[in-house]
Amino acid sequence: MNILTVDTGNKKLDEAYKRMQVHICTYDKVDEFMNYFNSITKDAKEDELLKWLLKVLFWEFKYGRTNQKHDFDILLERVSSDDKAKLEKWLKEKLEKVSDKNV
Repeated sequence: MNILTVDTGNKKLDEAYKRMQVHICTYDKVDEFMNYFNSITKDAKEDELLKWLLKVLFWEFKYGRTNQKHDFDILLERVSSDDKAKLEKWLKEKLEKVSDKNV
């Protein structure tokens, strides 16, 4: 599964991306991921890990998704404005239900 863009031009940052991606894809819930991450990083310098995590997040939010559109976004561009409103309402309701279950 490729959830993060791994082509920054920086070998160390690309490696951090790949490692983060493996860890994130392994777990379904954020608490599970956090527990695992905390367990494997006890011996590492926390400030160093935080630095690399922030680099990955910055790159992903700044550059990672700019060229890629989600299938749902493409669909919304191609349907009528009435259908678009219905689809957006449906998606919002579904996401709220899922969010409520994960809390």
